[in-house]
Amino acid sequence: MSQYGHSTTGAEIMRRFSSYADGKTILVTGPSPSTLGSETAITLAKHSHPAHLLLLGRSASKLEPVVESIRTVNSTVKVTIIPCELSSLASVRSAAVLISSTLAAANAKLDIIINNAGIMAVSPYRATGDGFESQFAVNHLSHFLLTNLLYADLAQGVRVVNLTSNGHEIGPIRWDDYNFGEGREYDPWLAYGQSKSANILFSKAISRKMAKKQAKSIAVHPGMVLGTSLCANSNVSKELLDQGIELATQNAGGELPPASLKNLEQGCSTTLVAALDPDMEDGAYLTDCNITEPKPWAKDDENVFKLWELSERLVGEKFEF
Repeated sequence: MSQYGHSTTGAEIMRRFSSYADGKTILVTGPSPSTLGSETAITLAKHSHPAHLLLLGRSASKLEPVVESIRTVNSTVKVTIIPCELSSLASVRSAAVLISSTLAAANAKLDIIINNAGIMAVSPYRATGDGFESQFAVNHLSHFLLTNLLYADLAQGVRVVNLTSNGHEIGPIRWDDYNFGEGREYDPWLAYGQSKSANILFSKAISRKMAKKQAKSIAVHPGMVLGTSLCANSNVSKELLDQGIELATQNAGGELPPASLKNLEQGCSTTLVAALDPDMEDGAYLTDCNITEPKPWAKDDENVFKLWELSERLVGEKFEF
C-alpha cells in the first residue's frame, strides 16, 4: 500500500477497490453529517454499487441529509437508518434486533461493519446510564456488544473495521479502574486513550473469536481531520487539545511527529483500505493507508483476551461462537 499515504483520498482508494464493495451489505455507525462516517458512506455509494447501506446513529432526522446525499450520487443503493444511542446498552440491543430483522427481510448478511462512531476528550467526567465512563462506553463497549450480537447475521469472511486513533498512545486500559474512581481521578485524555487502545485490542480479538465466520478485523487511525464534528461534539477546547498532544508526546518519549491536518476526503481513505483491500493483514493497525505498529499495550496477546473478558462482564453477556 506504499503508493498511498497521508494525502490519499477516498476516491483514489475506490478507484482500485470499488469492485470489493459492489453488491455488499455494509453497516456504518456514526454517519452524521460532516463526519468521517458520512463521508465514508457517501464515498462508497459514489464510487461503487453496494447493495445496502445501514446507517446507525442517534437521530434518524439528523441522518436524512446523509441519505439524500447517498441517493444523489447513487440512486440504486438501498439505505436504511438504524436509530441507536450508543451510550445505552439497551439501545444497542434494540438496534441489533432491528438490524437482524432488516437483514432477514432482505435475505442478506452483513459483509462489512465499520464501527466509526466515537466521542473524544469528554469533559467533565460523564457516566452513562449503565454506569460506565462515557468514552469507554461509546467508543468501545457499544461496538463490542453490537458486533457480537450480530454474529448470526455476519457473512462468511466478514470484515470489521474499528476506528481508533493515535490517541491510544496517550495511555493503556486501566484494568482495575476503567471508571477513573467514578470520576474522582478522571482525565479526559487518559480516558480517550483507554478507549482507543480498546478499539485496537478488540480488532485483534475478532478473528480469533469469530474464526467460524472467517472474520477479519482492522483498526484504523484516520488522522486529524478538518471538517469533522468530533471535536465540536466533544467540546474540545484548544487548551484541552494541547494537553492531549503533550500527554501523547510524553508517552512517545518526547518525540511526536507533527499531526498534519486532513480534509474529510482524505480522512476516509484509510477506513476504505481497511474495509476493502482483499489482501489486508488481519488485526492490522493502519495509519495513512499503511500498516504501522501500535503501542505495546494495544497489541499484547494477554491484553487482547483480558479486554474481551472485561467487556463481557461489563455488558453482562458471554459470547462463545
